[in-house]
Amino acid sequence: MTPVVRMRIPVWSRLTRTQRVLAVVVGVVVVLFVVAAGSGGRGGDVNLTSPPWFVTWLDRLVGSPPAVDRADLSGSCVPVDGLPPNGQVAISGSCTLDVAARDANLRGLRITATDPVSVRAPVPHADQTATKDLTAGDALTVSIDSRGAEVTVTCRSAATCSVRVG
Repeated sequence: MTPVVRMRIPVWSRLTRTQRVLAVVVGVVVVLFVVAAGSGGRGGDVNLTSPPWFVTWLDRLVGSPPAVDRADLSGSCVPVDGLPPNGQVAISGSCTLDVAARDANLRGLRITATDPVSVRAPVPHADQTATKDLTAGDALTVSIDSRGAEVTVTCRSAATCSVRVG
């Protein structure tokens, strides 16, 4: 019978089971970070409409935030009795949609353009805003943090336009 030779890694053999599991998890996180950073845009040319495969996979794994409740929406273009069942909102020039603050960390406000519009919204958990131009048929989900937000929708090619909210 051939003797079995065991190689011992000095540090690894002194770790408890919990410490070993934690070391493996940290290693996996580091590898995932390197893969995510390596699969991003090249040379500053990033196309946000088609994120890298790794980001898309993480989105499917974790899921999207819950939708903003219709009762949390108000604004100059929202009828007094609330959004219609189809969510269609008529805009005369510009409209500010007010989303009420809630305890939820993140919620999603889906805006689908019927006509060309520009959407300006705050970046969650930051003191910045982002703007996105939509053409007819484009959809955008705006992430809203617990502080609530004011999302401004502006018509781009006509004095009046419409979007579908929700």
